[in-house]
Parts: sequence; structure tokens; C-alpha cells
Amino acid sequence: MLDQLECPTLYQRLEASQAAVVPSGKSTKDAVLREAKRRLGSLGYVELRRIECEYQDGLLILSGRVSSHYLKQLAQESLRSQPNVEMLMNKTEVESLSQ
Repeated sequence: MLDQLECPTLYQRLEASQAAVVPSGKSTKDAVLREAKRRLGSLGYVELRRIECEYQDGLLILSGRVSSHYLKQLAQESLRSQPNVEMLMNKTEVESLSQ
């Protein structure tokens, strides 16, 4: 299933030590998505603020378009230690600005 995905998708299972827990009393899904957008927005790249995030049952999926592999990787690494994220799938596409 997810482990059979082809490039350009990056699928990564995170170690238990990398996943934290969102405090009780908040909707886990809403809290995870809010934190993901906050982290992407804090990196200082407008393109990263446009990345869409989906979350369900420990899986965080990133999608959208960026202009470089660096930005794709930066988005992924900024969310690696995201609370309640056990798996991360980066479906962000890289396209040059000249297109």
C-alpha cells in the first residue's frame, strides 16, 4: 500500500522517539494541522506557506508545488518531529519557475 508508492512521493515512517503527543482537550487532527502550517510558515518562504497538509491516523501528507528540491526537503524536515505524526508522505511537486 503506502510502502509501494513511486517517486516523486517520499514516504517515511518516523521513529517513536520522534513523535510527541498533543495535549488532551484539543482535536488531534486540528492541532496537528495547525502546528504543521505554523512550522511551514515560520521558515520564511512564501512557497512553503502554500503547501497543503492532510492528516489522518498518524499520517501527515504534504502536497502542492515548490520551485526546488531544497524547499521540498526543508518542508519535510521541518515536520519530522511533529507531535502525533507517525508517518510522513511528501507528495510536493518540484517545478521550475520558468514553466
